[in-house]
Amino acid sequence: MGKEVLVSAIVSTYKSERFMHGCLEDLERQTIADQLEIIVIDSCSPENEGDIVRDFQSRFSNIVYLRTDQREGLYTAWNRAVAMAKGKYLTTANTDDRHHPSSLEKLAKQLDAAPECVLAYHDQLTSTLENESFEACAARNTRRFQLPEFSHDTLILGCLTGSQPMWRKSVHAEHGVFSEKYRIAADYEFWMRIAQTHAFVRINEALGVFYDSPNTLSGANNRFAVDKETLEIQLAYIDRAPWNQNPENRARLAQTVFAIGYHYVEKLQDLGKAKLFLREAWKLDVTNLNLAKTFLLRGVLKSHHGLKT
Repeated sequence: MGKEVLVSAIVSTYKSERFMHGCLEDLERQTIADQLEIIVIDSCSPENEGDIVRDFQSRFSNIVYLRTDQREGLYTAWNRAVAMAKGKYLTTANTDDRHHPSSLEKLAKQLDAAPECVLAYHDQLTSTLENESFEACAARNTRRFQLPEFSHDTLILGCLTGSQPMWRKSVHAEHGVFSEKYRIAADYEFWMRIAQTHAFVRINEALGVFYDSPNTLSGANNRFAVDKETLEIQLAYIDRAPWNQNPENRARLAQTVFAIGYHYVEKLQDLGKAKLFLREAWKLDVTNLNLAKTFLLRGVLKSHHGLKT
């Protein structure tokens, strides 16, 4: 690596051999590759990611590889990488996502230009094809995942950073590392934690590809776990500053949580899962008679044919 490390990209892998070559190739073509450190944490994968990484290491000097002797959770792997990282800025590079060649440079420049912000993020294109490059995805004009502008009041309603944010390593000295209590949503919890004292900034440009598959950790097959962890985090922070300073936030969050619960009723026909969200929505805004009515009139909800209880 020819220059001082500016960005450390964290790559966690488990059973991701089919993505690893594309992931590393994608990172090495970044416009700031000479200032980029790539940290690969192999969580005792039974596949051959290590062979692919070692092949890249023979050609590139900016890759650090660590294989654990047992499988660990995603956020344990991220915390290992945070402790190892030399970069001023950190980013996560999921093995199945891809980047515009200048995405890391633009994120770093945005943070350089906004010292009051600790995290930068950008819009993403979505792809259902494995290992599809940014250029191929853009040529097909796939759906743009347009993320909202940052505000504290928006962040409490859900994670708004996408899967490829960049943040200042220095914020870990102030706020600690990722909570290993959560299996899927610890990044959201950490963003909430650092947002208590800092702001984020969005780049209004699609600079990455999000691989949209039901089988990913945050995909459709894990939807209930994602929703449940997200709700737990929201309830933990809604009464803290700065969110408690806006009297409308509880009602706004109640509507968001209610919509999730109603989805489980109307679309998934699963009242058992829906009740958690409907109950918490009502508790967040007990004066909202519509929320109370929907939760209490269980007989009406059960009238849907085939509804699971």
